[in-house]
Amino acid sequence: MNERRRFLQVVGSGAMAAGVGCTASVTAPGEGTGGNGAGGSGTGGSGTSSSSSSSSTASSSSSTTASSSSGAACEQSPVGTQIGKPTDYAADGLHIVTNKSVLVGRDAGGLYALTAICTHQSCNMAATDSQGPFGQISGTDIICLCHGSEFSASGSVVQGPAHQPLKALALALGCDGFLYVDTAKVVANTVRLQA
Repeated sequence: MNERRRFLQVVGSGAMAAGVGCTASVTAPGEGTGGNGAGGSGTGGSGTSSSSSSSSTASSSSSTTASSSSGAACEQSPVGTQIGKPTDYAADGLHIVTNKSVLVGRDAGGLYALTAICTHQSCNMAATDSQGPFGQISGTDIICLCHGSEFSASGSVVQGPAHQPLKALALALGCDGFLYVDTAKVVANTVRLQA
């Protein structure tokens, strides 16, 4: 654990010298705060490798974590699609990210991402066509306008015909200040990004 802290301090010092900093961290119930580890392989986590192998892992990975002076973390090269800044999702509840197959939610714990693909017949609730959107926010819920399925802000089914909840997706804050969602990486629906 001390080796990981030392590694983050070294990376953070380099980021501060370059003028890079941010104020985000990822949490899940029962975990401490911390960003995704080098390579984006998890939240918080503990290190078991030596400092020399940690350094080589960081230099060979496409994504590294930087620490600001407050100890919060951001990712230098986050994996995924850029979906805006945290201020774009300032209000609590769900937000449709148009034509990105993603919903962004904010609650007391922070920001999170859900797939916008309805689990009934794979309708993309974030898509639009000439006749309008395929999904509609109703209070804190989202309704699939294809067949009427309704999902809560956490992604659970409120009303069918869908039977499966929406999957939670990995969300990261880049050190450029933008949010990135990795639609290929499913996470626990309790994971939140504090940004």
